Amino acid sequence: MKNSSVSAYIENVSVFLLGIGLITFPILFSTLTTEVFTLPKQIIISVMAIILLFLYGIKVISDGRVVFKRTIFDLPLIIFLIIAGMSAYFSINRYDVIINYLPLLFSIIIFFSITNYVKSESSILFIIASVIAGGCISAVLFLLSIFGINIFPVSQGQIQILTTLGSLMDQSIYLCMLIPVSIYSALILGKGKESSQEIKKYIFIASAIIIIIGAIATIYKLFTLPINSGGLTLLPFQIGFQTSLAAISQDTGRLLQGFLFGSGFGTYATDFTRFKPVTINLDPTLWSLLFFKSSSFIFEILSTTGVLGLSAFIFLSIRFVKEGLRENQGNKNPLFVSLIIAIIASMALPFTFTIQTIIFVLLGLFASIQGLHLNDKFFDVEIDLVTLRKGIFATSTLEDPLHLTAEEKKIKKILPAFIFVAISSIVVGLGYITSIYVLADLAFQRSFIFASKNDGSQTYNEQTKAIRLFPYKDSFYRVYSQTNLSLAISVASSIQKDSSPSAKTQQTINTLIQQSINSARNATTISPLSSSNWQNISFIYKDLIGYVKDAERFAILTNQQAISIDPNNPQQYLNLGSIYYQLGQWDNAVHQFQIAITLKNDLSNAYYNLGHALEQKGDVEGALLQYQAVKTIVAKDEKNVKQITKEIEDLTARVNNALKKQTPIANPEGTIPSLDNNSQPNVSQLPTISPLLKVINPSPSPVQKK
Repeated sequence: MKNSSVSAYIENVSVFLLGIGLITFPILFSTLTTEVFTLPKQIIISVMAIILLFLYGIKVISDGRVVFKRTIFDLPLIIFLIIAGMSAYFSINRYDVIINYLPLLFSIIIFFSITNYVKSESSILFIIASVIAGGCISAVLFLLSIFGINIFPVSQGQIQILTTLGSLMDQSIYLCMLIPVSIYSALILGKGKESSQEIKKYIFIASAIIIIIGAIATIYKLFTLPINSGGLTLLPFQIGFQTSLAAISQDTGRLLQGFLFGSGFGTYATDFTRFKPVTINLDPTLWSLLFFKSSSFIFEILSTTGVLGLSAFIFLSIRFVKEGLRENQGNKNPLFVSLIIAIIASMALPFTFTIQTIIFVLLGLFASIQGLHLNDKFFDVEIDLVTLRKGIFATSTLEDPLHLTAEEKKIKKILPAFIFVAISSIVVGLGYITSIYVLADLAFQRSFIFASKNDGSQTYNEQTKAIRLFPYKDSFYRVYSQTNLSLAISVASSIQKDSSPSAKTQQTINTLIQQSINSARNATTISPLSSSNWQNISFIYKDLIGYVKDAERFAILTNQQAISIDPNNPQQYLNLGSIYYQLGQWDNAVHQFQIAITLKNDLSNAYYNLGHALEQKGDVEGALLQYQAVKTIVAKDEKNVKQITKEIEDLTARVNNALKKQTPIANPEGTIPSLDNNSQPNVSQLPTISPLLKVINPSPSPVQKK
């Protein structure tokens, strides 16, 4: 009796925790983390999952038996989880996959928590009400923001349009999935005659109206707002399809792994940069964007988890549809239509962590509702540890228990203790990893606050702390490398003109430079297929030309590595061309700028840079042709037209003067001037030292294939 009461208490606490968490989930955001919307939601889901998992362990040890709810969705979910985990093992950007894999794991734990704790009609109604309440609050906040009413004092809450889901796309999908269940719940409760039922009915009706209005308003804003204000930004369907097929069929050196397991769960951005077709450069808006999500969830699953991952998702979808249509059960389960919407949306739209999580929540609720009436596929199973004569493990339903001997009953008590220890170990491990990741992220966000206050010392300290806590995130190292370089430049700028730095100052500069390079290299080690990491280290070496020995060679090598990862991006060739220009290698610079023009023939920056390179070579006619092309492309930009017109006039005047005096044309020296949309990295003004600073050879090594 005592064990039964403890078990009931744990179930009630778990249901309450789920309800509160699901209300908070869609509306939670924070400026304390580096990512305002997604990371806080990942944190709350991870905390919920860890607590609920531990409570299950306590329940097992309290009951003295291992009981769990079996559903037809368990197998496909576990298979998908295993495949996603194996994609991390085979992935080159392994740490990136692990960081994305853990939130998926926590979301699936929430699914199993719902199926095992939410078993009664009252608990199901409570969880459904919690999900609807979260959606209602999010919709209300959005509608208020449309009318200029923002209740949050933080800057993110003072934007014109506030969506706590993080994007209008996510909010549209989220609210559309809630519309059927909110309407159905209102209709079901409307059949009751009790006063309490009447109150609940009107609450659900009001909620349904709010969610419908919120969904309509969100979709309207999604299609009417410009991209830079949160409007619809989707990767074209054809490009998403092409990159997905290329990711599983053209990954040189790992064709089998790529075909079966993809590039690694959550790493679509690397697939996009590596395999995007050159035709994307024809789009004036999308060509310069980095897409972290494919055109649809189906395409993303295919490219990141391979054929096996997509098969597992299809397996899950088929099981759900068959179950929903079985004996017209879909008409009785309010979650059926909502999840059908999700399946259809997965074929045409990308899914973020938020949408994936709510799908697992709704699927868990669907299974719980089915389990109330259908016991042939949704029922409690007990696992027993028996003698070797009968095997090690045995399962039975609670309606048809095993008949055990007295000796077997004693052995049976071992399994709950073992499960409790195993769960406790998993909880400690997951809790530790989650804690250090969150603490590191909080520290890194604090560094940005100090940076905005021009406090270089505290910026450096907080970033150092973040990396020490969690040394597996490439963006930490990438930003840290830039911080070190900025500090080195700051120290150098404090040296009085025409004076030599002291030995201590010189050592400080050298240390910061070395740390900048090492940190940039660490980023490429953690995520070797991230073009941003290679571009970053190339920029750093470009800034160090004349200060670090062989910096020019390393700048070229690392930029070439960025190009090998992102071959159809004209900006990469502009970057490499600017390095050659800085080194006075005009022919090489011209070649790179011409490649950029080939990839995107309306890129004003490429023509502009090519013109300057040709001018340096002495090809004045060629330079003027390029400047005229720039003038044509930027014809609607008054400021840039004025600038390029002046440069054309100046060059023409110098040509005429040279012809009159019969002297060579004097070419301006230095780096390429810039149009407003063509800012070039500034060359760092560091003190000249002799001999040049030597650093560890950073030349990129071939990516290790698995």
